[in-house]
Amino acid sequence: MMSDRHIIVTIGGISIAIIPHSDKEFHLPNNCMQFVTSRKPEEFLHVWDCDAPHFSLEKNMFNSGDTSAYVSGEELIIISHSSDKPEALSQKVIRINPRLRSTDLYYRSAENEQYFDPLKHYLFRILMIHIFSQGLGVMVHASGVNDSGRGMMFAGRSGAGKSTMAALWKDRNCTVLGEDTVIIRKIEDRFWLYGVPWKDSTLSSPETCPLEDIFFIEHAQENNIVQEKGTLKSILHHSLFPLWNKPGMKFVTDSLSELVKKVPCYNLGFVPNQSVVDFIRATR
Repeated sequence: MMSDRHIIVTIGGISIAIIPHSDKEFHLPNNCMQFVTSRKPEEFLHVWDCDAPHFSLEKNMFNSGDTSAYVSGEELIIISHSSDKPEALSQKVIRINPRLRSTDLYYRSAENEQYFDPLKHYLFRILMIHIFSQGLGVMVHASGVNDSGRGMMFAGRSGAGKSTMAALWKDRNCTVLGEDTVIIRKIEDRFWLYGVPWKDSTLSSPETCPLEDIFFIEHAQENNIVQEKGTLKSILHHSLFPLWNKPGMKFVTDSLSELVKKVPCYNLGFVPNQSVVDFIRATR
C-alpha cells in the first residue's frame, strides 16, 4: 500500500516509489527532486521512521564490521551496525524482498530533525548497488558528463580530481551527470551512462547518453593523455560490488570486463582548470 506522500524517482532508468512512514514532513533535496518522475514504479521502497522489528538472521552472507548481510527466508537483511554485536540490530536496516521487488528501510530520525529525508543514508546507496547488480547495470565511483551526446566517465582514486573534473565541465554547454558516482548499463549491445542524485545538486542529472570514453585521471603539471588497453584490474577498484551476493558479484565483474574491452580507455593527467575541457574536446 502506497502513502499519499509517496514520490517516484528514476535512477539509472529504473523507477522507484519511495513511500515514507513518518509523522515528519517528507523532504528530498533539490538534486533528488530533478529525478522525480510520473512513470509506473518498478521497485518499491518503504522508509520507516522507527527501529527495525526483530528478524531471524538465518545465514550470514557478508560482514565488514560496520555492515553485514543475512538471509532470512526469501529476504535479504542488510544492517549498518552501531555496535560490534551482529545480533543487535541497529537503527539502520534494509529488508529486501526480491520476489515482490519491495524493500523496507528502517531508521529512526533524530528528534531535532524537522524533515524526513530517506535518501541521505548509506544504506540507500547499498540498496542501489543491490538492485542494479541483479542483471541491470554497474555503479562506479566516477564523475560523468554528457558532452553533446558523448558520454565521458572520469574515474580515479580518492583525491584524484573526480569532483574537480565535474565542476570544470559545468557551464561548458554540456550536462554533468554525476560528481562522485555514475551508473553504467548495457542496452542493445551499447553501454549507456546515467547520473545519480548524490552530493551537490548542481552536479547531477537524470539524463543518459552513450558512454564513449573512460578516463583514469590524476593531477599533473600539464594536460596529457595516453590510450591504454582496458583491463578489468584498471577499473575494478573504482567499482561498487554487492559483496553479499555471489551471482551479483559475477554479473558486475563480467560487465566491467566487457566494458573496458568495448569502450576506449585512457590515462589522463590534467591541470585543474578550464584548459583540460578544451584539451579533451580537441583530442576526442
